[in-house]
Amino acid sequence: MMLAGEAVLVEDEGRTVLRAGDPTAWSKGVVNGHHLRNESDADCVFIVVGGGERASGAYSDLDMLFTVDNRYTRKDGRKCQRKRV
Repeated sequence: MMLAGEAVLVEDEGRTVLRAGDPTAWSKGVVNGHHLRNESDADCVFIVVGGGERASGAYSDLDMLFTVDNRYTRKDGRKCQRKRV
């Protein structure tokens, strides 16, 4: 939920401008890489709420997975140099 300001939601399907009051949600199990970008000069404020355990996952727009033991790998299993925070 966007609380203040404006950000661009970038998803596999394209870009959407989010403004204060705009919600967004994704269905469980549906692959859709997404992130927010603040492309303005002003601050933006948003809240994220998630449910369930997040043991592992994938970035559909990148060649990267994260694992239950806090590692990043390439989709073919090769190790990435990043650490999950």
